[in-house]
Amino acid sequence: MPNEKVWILDDKFTGQSAQSKFAEIAGKLEEGCNMLFVSTLDDIAWMLNLRGNDIDFNPLFFSYAIFHREGDTYKVNLFIN
Repeated sequence: MPNEKVWILDDKFTGQSAQSKFAEIAGKLEEGCNMLFVSTLDDIAWMLNLRGNDIDFNPLFFSYAIFHREGDTYKVNLFIN
């Protein structure tokens, strides 16, 4: 499995900070749902404003994530090699 470096995209390229995306995601979760498992690589890259080179001709990286909503705060556990 590739294990290339991952980098952060500046907000000027993404148009939205990761924190504002977290609020958007949390707003779409059903009442009582405080956790979301994310396994699609493009969704993880979008959500965290990260890019990588694990897949040829795609700015993605192998990973999965767990999004947590705790009241008004948000946390993401990113699992990546």
